[in-house]
Amino acid sequence: MDTENTRVTRAQAAALAGVTERTINRWSAEGRIGVWRPAGPWGPAEYDAREVLAAASRTLGTPKLPDPGTTDIST
Repeated sequence: MDTENTRVTRAQAAALAGVTERTINRWSAEGRIGVWRPAGPWGPAEYDAREVLAAASRTLGTPKLPDPGTTDIST
């Protein structure tokens, strides 16, 4: 059984969360998500996919859908 968390690049993390790469940088700087640099301090950053999704759900929340009765524009 593989217990290692999936790590993703900054671009992949942004796409996964539906935000920009700059937002991923901000979340990392604020301590909301951890950053790993396995190739050293100047190597590419990697992020835990689960942490990214958790931060996105805490920050962005669940989108509210409009009331079905108010979206009918056929009249």
